[in-house]
Amino acid sequence: MSCSENNDLPVDTDNQSIYLKIGNIESAQTRSEGTAVTEAEAVTLTDGYIYFITAQDGIKEWYKIASSGTSNVANKVITTTDLKNGFKFSNVSGEVSKVYIVGNPNLGSGEATTMEGFKTLSELKAGVNVGISSQNNVQDLTIVGEGGVTAVNTTQHPTAAATDRQAVVSLTPLCARIEIGAVKVIGTITGYTLKGIYVNRFYANKTLSNVFSNLQSEELTDNFSTAGTGIYSSYPTMCDQNDAGLGSQASLVTSPTTGNNVWAYQFFPGGTENPRITFKLTGVTSSVGGESYPDPQFVNIRGFLNSTGTAITTFAPGTIYHINEVSIEKNNLTQLPDPEDINLWVTVTINTWKVEVVTPIM
Repeated sequence: MSCSENNDLPVDTDNQSIYLKIGNIESAQTRSEGTAVTEAEAVTLTDGYIYFITAQDGIKEWYKIASSGTSNVANKVITTTDLKNGFKFSNVSGEVSKVYIVGNPNLGSGEATTMEGFKTLSELKAGVNVGISSQNNVQDLTIVGEGGVTAVNTTQHPTAAATDRQAVVSLTPLCARIEIGAVKVIGTITGYTLKGIYVNRFYANKTLSNVFSNLQSEELTDNFSTAGTGIYSSYPTMCDQNDAGLGSQASLVTSPTTGNNVWAYQFFPGGTENPRITFKLTGVTSSVGGESYPDPQFVNIRGFLNSTGTAITTFAPGTIYHINEVSIEKNNLTQLPDPEDINLWVTVTINTWKVEVVTPIM
């Protein structure tokens, strides 16, 4: 989402008018399972705040973004419809040097219960704690961005006055998203039922200044998948579970029941923990005689490799991490769901030869 871009222009202390236009303002939809997100898609703006910031970090003015009603500058309300069409703020203090926008705030637990009343941008970023209102709704996520006040593009605004300015703002989601297209077994495994997918070790909240809190880290047990237990009683959309089996299976490949859909989970990237994913399987059978796998069996994903095969150590906001297919072999199976990592010291001792004198028998 951006306004029209132009060259930077020094701003004096006289009043100015600022053109602001934000695209991709559509109706948000909630879903528990959806199609994979493409790079061309953007998050929908449904509400939020616009802040006019001075060069010394001061908040000179703020306005609420509303999805309905009528824009009223005196009441500090601007509608998403007007922002989509382009809105001109008149008589803005010439001290304003940039615009900061928070869309779809989703306020979480913390010091601030409102986005209003802050004196500086730094105070706003540190004091506002946001969450993810719907873990699997890609359209209604908190998005933020800022841009400097610049000269007006006279091609787009040929009648612009000398004091007219515009702002260039790109809004980026604060969270990242993991998508799983399918799960399959390979090698000697000949049958299984996928009972559940569980995301563990994720942050429920963060401030706009990237301080993370409310880490959800479940000490999983073999019965952790009971509906509504543990962290999944508060965050049920961070898991998908069905005692009858998830999705539909064909040729040992399990995928969401609706074609082209994915299992998807949003999370705040950063902090000291990266999310992990655990799969629960039952009814695992093998083509090798004597091999048996008591229920339930688990498969733990502890990390990810990028397209070049390099381990991802830090997840990035506004990024979709898409897994086409999770391939499971028998050596991936365990009865321990998401155990804690350990530091393993290995000591190797090489035994010396033992000499025994023997007498030959004739």
